[in-house]
Amino acid sequence: MAFICPNLVQETTTTTGTGTVTLAGAVGDAQDFDSQLANADTVPYTIELGSEQECGIGTFSTSGPTLARTTILWSTNGGLGGSAVDFSAGTKNVIASLPGSMVGSLIDPDATTGVVARTAANTYARRTLTAGAGHAITNGDGVSGNPVINTNIVDVTNATYGAVGDGSTDDTQAIQDAVDAGPNIKVYFPKGIYKITSTITISEMGVFLYGDGGLASELRFVPTGADVMFHVQAPASAVYYRGGMKDLFFSSNDFSYVKTGILLEDISEYRLHGLTCHDSVFGTGWSDTSTKSSIFLHTTGRDTLSVRDCQFTADLPLLIDQNPNTLRTEVLDADHFNFHNMYLLCTVNTAMPCVRVTNGVNFSDLSFTGYQPWVRPGGNGFELIDTTNNSIASLNLIFDGVGFEQAQGTPGTDFSFRIDKTGTNNINGINFRNFGCAVEINGFYLRGCDRINFDQGYVVGTYSGQVVLNANGTCDDLDSRNVDWQGNDSDAVATTTGLVQTSGDKKLAVASPLPENFHMVAAQTDDEDQQGVREFDGQNITRKITLADDGTYNVGSVGTAELAMVQIVAKGSTVRESAVFSSDSYATTKLAGTSGTAITAASGFLSFYRGSDGGGSIDILKNETGESLTVLIIVRKTLYDTYM
Repeated sequence: MAFICPNLVQETTTTTGTGTVTLAGAVGDAQDFDSQLANADTVPYTIELGSEQECGIGTFSTSGPTLARTTILWSTNGGLGGSAVDFSAGTKNVIASLPGSMVGSLIDPDATTGVVARTAANTYARRTLTAGAGHAITNGDGVSGNPVINTNIVDVTNATYGAVGDGSTDDTQAIQDAVDAGPNIKVYFPKGIYKITSTITISEMGVFLYGDGGLASELRFVPTGADVMFHVQAPASAVYYRGGMKDLFFSSNDFSYVKTGILLEDISEYRLHGLTCHDSVFGTGWSDTSTKSSIFLHTTGRDTLSVRDCQFTADLPLLIDQNPNTLRTEVLDADHFNFHNMYLLCTVNTAMPCVRVTNGVNFSDLSFTGYQPWVRPGGNGFELIDTTNNSIASLNLIFDGVGFEQAQGTPGTDFSFRIDKTGTNNINGINFRNFGCAVEINGFYLRGCDRINFDQGYVVGTYSGQVVLNANGTCDDLDSRNVDWQGNDSDAVATTTGLVQTSGDKKLAVASPLPENFHMVAAQTDDEDQQGVREFDGQNITRKITLADDGTYNVGSVGTAELAMVQIVAKGSTVRESAVFSSDSYATTKLAGTSGTAITAASGFLSFYRGSDGGGSIDILKNETGESLTVLIIVRKTLYDTYM
């Protein structure tokens, strides 16, 4: 619990009476209490409804959230030191603000030293700061009982820790001592240049580092070997919860050693806001001259990471890696990671991308949003190359606003976006919105990706033969809307082996050059489908397939919207079977048909039954008749989310 005086916090309440008020949300552009306070924090407040007004000290609760009116300092029900106002019905403003009685007590024109602190109701005594722990305020007038102020804020330059911030003194140990003063503290770096020569390990939970913003609070890394500047890691391979960094400038004037700026290991609910990374003279960047492989931000799991309003200049600005503490059956390498308003710059002559996702990473809801200028990629721009046989599929990869500039990669070889999934379980759901590919390299290279949306973007090149899209039959369901695929005009190349475009009830060869709007699907392997025998009119679909003995065919993944009727006609050298089935969100039912058809898989039968693909329910057709069959499948009024 701490006494907090936040800025620009205002909510409303409709609570009546003299008791605790329930907060109903922020007003306009103001902040809400929940974003600035922790549970049980105390805060000065003002509540007003016309002529009904009250000032006091309240106790905040995240449950509700609510504000208890703990101490009344002034009210229209008694004036200074009065009683709680019995508020009538209506919408009241609840504002976090220091009452005039408190502000006046802190300003004493006759005092020469110290500050004034409240020691009892409407009673104040002068206190002077001690150089002890950096938090306590001792009295200057003989009054016993020293109050405590801002106990969760640690100033690294306080004598207890001793950081100098002059750019030459080694402040490593001082900063380590400060971050070890946690948990749940804010470590403040006043304006200065703080020299760090080895790893600062942050293992206390809830430690938040912050500075004065811009380039004022500079953390300068001068390693003596390959090293990490800040390593955030909970002890004993546990999860690190609720920390962050804000308004800090990271620099290095060393170019001899491979280095990492921030290593986040198995974190949850972590924030990096307003960080800038560059070299100390704004020349080369966060780099090493030997391998050009220095990393600024390296993440290794887990979930809910917010990185926003940052500029990273490094050989490799961002590396997303596997979580060392989780099983490969979990999506906890990058679960709900959001990078918003990111200015990513690769150093000159590096061969690194702006963003790399390493082999084997499982992710869910990985997004890049806001403004996203990615500058000077040395190879591919965004690079994900995964050859592992994941037991689960990664899903929901979002790029919104990514634009490349000044690519250093090789024309004809490197791509703005290279997403290459060759192991099991395709990546499901990739969205490219408001994008601009680099003019110096190719556009998109896609393998093992399903449900890909391109919306509002361009792939415009400066060289002949630019590949605007390289995708094949390992991908499925590509949709383009309002995208300029022209590359270098008529010389643009689209490589789409194994994909076909759909138009109405037809499958067509992929158009060249690519139109702004198209829909592509993976070509099927059965002979009839290759000839285009797939008809649908929005809710009805017909498919003719060859189904080998003991073979299965996924008719559709089951939704919850409507009932479907499925008609099946099959023939082989000796077998003749036909049936009509219904399918709803619960099960399949045989309505009519020959004796060799069933709704349970069994030897000797052609079965239509409910199964699972690990991610949801599907309807499966299985042939156990003893011979290969030619099967006609007709689905009427489909409930399937996806089908055939």
